[in-house]
Amino acid sequence: MKSKYVVPLCILVLCMFIPFEARADGISIPILFGGGFIVFTPVILFISVLEAAIIFKPLKLSFRYGFKIMLVANILSMLSGIPVKILNMIFYGYTMPDEIYEFFKVYPYLVGVGTLFYFVVTLIVEYLFLRHVYLGSDKNLSLWMTFKKWLFQVNVTSFFTPVEKKSIHHQNRRKLVKWLLIANIASYSIMAPLNYYVTKPTHDIKEFTPDSSWAKHPVTPIYFIDPETKCLATIMSDGTGRRIIGDEPVKEFYVDYNGKRYYSKKRCAHDENSTTEITVYRGLGSSIWIQHKGKRFKFAINPGLLHFGIHGWSAALLSNGKEVVFCDKDYIYLMDIEKKRIGKITSGTNFVLPTPLFEKKPEE
Repeated sequence: MKSKYVVPLCILVLCMFIPFEARADGISIPILFGGGFIVFTPVILFISVLEAAIIFKPLKLSFRYGFKIMLVANILSMLSGIPVKILNMIFYGYTMPDEIYEFFKVYPYLVGVGTLFYFVVTLIVEYLFLRHVYLGSDKNLSLWMTFKKWLFQVNVTSFFTPVEKKSIHHQNRRKLVKWLLIANIASYSIMAPLNYYVTKPTHDIKEFTPDSSWAKHPVTPIYFIDPETKCLATIMSDGTGRRIIGDEPVKEFYVDYNGKRYYSKKRCAHDENSTTEITVYRGLGSSIWIQHKGKRFKFAINPGLLHFGIHGWSAALLSNGKEVVFCDKDYIYLMDIEKKRIGKITSGTNFVLPTPLFEKKPEE
């Protein structure tokens, strides 16, 4: 196979595994597949018009020609968002905390770092293209021929091969870098915040806290499995009094409290009382929905354009009817329904509360 076909073939293969979230110029990728061409077209045109309006006079180009080369450059930088997205997925996987308070605390900063990855790659890809067009000998090519020559007919090594020295003037190259940087800062200053807004997790929670010391009194005992020893443990809803009460590892258990027996459940997907109802949804749209005194709100951790978030939520109402206990990824949390506040109680799984929901045996 000739080397000139390596680039388009790699792009086609990557498109089969294309992710749905990217940033700024790379944002065109998720917009294209998530919103379709109806959304994608005005976005890519807007970015191209904005950047062309910035560079055409300083680089002594006609606006039409400036728009043409920036449109092709933005399509190329859009495609560059695919491998960067894969890199960001690995980066987020290692850096995003599992604990909810820490997750929402660092989320904006880590997304900012991910956006910076896109920005750097966008600059490199667009400069490599504009170097051949503006400093090379491609100014008279049509839009299609310019795109075709760059993407389908160049040898893959030409990405790193200098343009002929006679075509390069040091002053023009510095000017190109300067105005390309200014143009991308302008487009990213608009598209990056917009992308953050539309891809951030959707929820109605007003406050996240590192603990549950604010729990309503009288506090309630919670029984659970300690994630390290796998033994039965207990803690109060305000995070106090944590202790191991079992001697051997368990998967399922029951506890006796105030003359009643309460059984563990694999997952709690629904609970209600006279004023409040909670429902847990699982799968790609996993979330916890709370209906309280005629008002409905939700909590979810679902970053991305399509807001997919797979979580193994399990949730139940406390006996006071004003708080919810839920668990996810080896942590147990408390939610204040009226104040829409969430705090971590402890690390643990498979919790049991002394409420009617847990009085029934699992087989019932």
